Amino acid sequence: MPIVLVSLIDERRQWFKSRFGLTIPETPRDLSFCAYAIQNRDLLIVEDAFLDTRFLNNLLVISQPGIRFYAGQPIFSPDRHVLGTLCLIDTKPRQLLPSQISSLQDFALLIDEEISKSTVASSVLERQKALRDSDVRFRSTFEQAAVGIAHVDLQGQWLRVNQKLCDIVGYKKEELERLTFQDITFPEDLEKGLELVKELLVGERQTFSFEKRYVHKSSAIIWVNVTVSLVRKRDGSPDYCIAVIEDIQARITAQAELKKLNAELESRVTERTRDLQDRNEMLAREVSQRLVAEAVLKASEHRIRTIIDGSLDAFIAIDSNGVITDWNRAAENIFGWRREEVIGTPLAETIIPPQFRELHRDGLEKFIATGHGAIINRRLELPSRTKNGGEIPVEMAISVCDVDGQYCFSAFLHDISQRHQVTQALAEKQHLLDTILDTVDIAVIACSSQNDITILNRAARGLLDLREGLTAGSCLRDLKLSTAGASEDLANCSVSLLSLMQDDEVKDMEMLIGSGAHATHTVLISSHALSASSGERFGTVLAMKDITERKTIEMRQMESEERLRMIADNLPVLIAYLDLDLRYRFANQKYREWYGVEHEQMAGKTIVEVFGEHFYELRRRYLHRCLAGETVRLDIELDNEASSRIIESIYIPDKKGNEVVGLYVLSTDVTTIRQQEAKLNALARVDTLTGLWNRRSYEEKFREAVSRAARAGQLLGLLFLDVDYFKKINDTLGHAGGDIVLREFAHRLKSSVRETDSVFRLAGDEFTIILEGIRESKDVEVVAQKIVETIRRPFQVSDKELAVTTSIGAVVGHLASGDIEALNRRADEALYEAKGAGRNRYYLIDKELGMARIS
Repeated sequence: MPIVLVSLIDERRQWFKSRFGLTIPETPRDLSFCAYAIQNRDLLIVEDAFLDTRFLNNLLVISQPGIRFYAGQPIFSPDRHVLGTLCLIDTKPRQLLPSQISSLQDFALLIDEEISKSTVASSVLERQKALRDSDVRFRSTFEQAAVGIAHVDLQGQWLRVNQKLCDIVGYKKEELERLTFQDITFPEDLEKGLELVKELLVGERQTFSFEKRYVHKSSAIIWVNVTVSLVRKRDGSPDYCIAVIEDIQARITAQAELKKLNAELESRVTERTRDLQDRNEMLAREVSQRLVAEAVLKASEHRIRTIIDGSLDAFIAIDSNGVITDWNRAAENIFGWRREEVIGTPLAETIIPPQFRELHRDGLEKFIATGHGAIINRRLELPSRTKNGGEIPVEMAISVCDVDGQYCFSAFLHDISQRHQVTQALAEKQHLLDTILDTVDIAVIACSSQNDITILNRAARGLLDLREGLTAGSCLRDLKLSTAGASEDLANCSVSLLSLMQDDEVKDMEMLIGSGAHATHTVLISSHALSASSGERFGTVLAMKDITERKTIEMRQMESEERLRMIADNLPVLIAYLDLDLRYRFANQKYREWYGVEHEQMAGKTIVEVFGEHFYELRRRYLHRCLAGETVRLDIELDNEASSRIIESIYIPDKKGNEVVGLYVLSTDVTTIRQQEAKLNALARVDTLTGLWNRRSYEEKFREAVSRAARAGQLLGLLFLDVDYFKKINDTLGHAGGDIVLREFAHRLKSSVRETDSVFRLAGDEFTIILEGIRESKDVEVVAQKIVETIRRPFQVSDKELAVTTSIGAVVGHLASGDIEALNRRADEALYEAKGAGRNRYYLIDKELGMARIS
């Protein structure tokens, strides 16, 4: 074929991914033959463009390259989108044989596979990069967090901790990971923590947060705020906990000092009032005591100011007009304004977001008027504005006091941005876990110690729809099961899903599940009891995998497997393992039977040491290909005094990651198989109806005959034959009668030629004969005339005589291997000439004399 192209087509053009016989890289789409092929998604063949109205005026037809013949097979992407075509182009009309069409489609499939491999490789690389980037971001966030973060197993063991947590409790990472959280928890706080963990494990909580005390490595007691979330495995069972630990020791200390100070102040005020009432006569002494009290008060105020300025939480005070009167250093750090910038400024113009300012003013006015406010003495979460115009979430507690008839409002504000981020991240992770659980095809059920369902994933709901009304929160009292192999009538079964979940652990128990008119399913059940660190059981997780389809297939295969088991158990197979030095590390006993070598003596020896240099050289290049990572198959003939056997060996590389560390050798006796393959190969070349050679054999034997004739310098004759009006015979007698005619026709052809001549049935009523050793064209005429006369004799079909004739196209001449297709065409042309002349005759073309004769 002069032009072969692989074209890819977009909206405006076709461009050639690969081309042969054509120099231009692309053409407009409206000139493209391939556009018609991809539109129909099927093979397009244009035998003569001059006879096709679609292409009669096409520039590619009427000018260069002058296309007359086109055959295009669409090529597809992995998702079955048409990308372009594999096409064959000729500058003269032609017809394709069925074998050529099949080859064109096979090559198009190879191109499809290469496109799929390229697409899959690109996708895998992108996913691997995304996973690496995600892992780096996670590690960076974990290690650089401003709070302590840890992974803790279900027994309290620290699995992974960041540096911040080590700084809080005073231990190094390796020291802390040898401890449990119980080891460093203050004893009085341990019971509450364990109770919260228990609620988390049974699903009563998604997360929890509380303040507790840790024992520092130095034995000091430190206060922390701990937030804990549970990570579950794919089957829904608890895996480990994530704990976020915030150091609040400074805040707790400040609160304690403030409480102590308030108590002291209240005591002194009470004492002073009592003294004023009881001892008016001791005014001088009272004055003295008042001075002392004032001094103490100043000292206390100084202490309070120190505590406020040292607090990690922002402290803001405003008067009854909403004007800021106090602003500590933490407020400066959190909101960005310095103290001197905001003192005397309305609060609404600083940290109150614009959308809440009117609400703030209304609330302040209402409190001044009534003395009541909805947010006083409550902890609230709300957004606050910073100096740069951004917003952050804060936790705020407001208190109010009356000073000389004027209200003074004090507020502690704690920046909870990180807490929100952690909470959001935990919520996203929980959502991801729930989504994964509903994605897997394993039915997962979890129940509490009261046998109420706490988890029921999508697969479980689908499987347990055998029982109406079974949902999360229901009880598993009535669902019956049977051990595999029991009767499908489960009404009297004594095993229930509920009783099965009472066991501490069940591993891959095969059961039947179902009831009533519903189908019975075979499932593999595994369950595991959920227990707290105290050993108390608080629930069970159960997983069921529906293996009904697999069991059905196993049942169908069981009979076949039984028949094959005896054969498989006695197959002679050599098994060995060699290291990188080609030394035997393992060999089975079959080596003694096949080679007379004791397998114990082979250990540690090389192939050369065991079997010699010749044995090794026959296998050397295959062994080294295997050590390079390739699985290799080879056949070697094994001769001994008694018999000759063909041994098939498979060399399989043993890989650790991407590194080959050795190879496995599996060898089997395939003598019988190879003999059977040879027989099957022979059958594949014979027409089953007539016993003649088929088209596949014709193509092989014709090439061989041409080569022999060319080497010997002899003439070669080729006859194309078919049964005249065979369709009418088939329509009249039916296919059975037609088959009788074809068999008798084949028999008469075979009897009309020499033993050295070859007779073939190509398809239907198409036959061909190769005549070798021809001295002159007259010899071919004699054979053709003999066949015509032999076929004229009446055929006996179903007790009836039937007149059958044949038309023959014959070619004779000296040939070279390049003339094969040309000779086929000339014989086909001669057959059409014979038919056109009235059938029941032959038409001979003599290539040597350049003439033709008809009978």
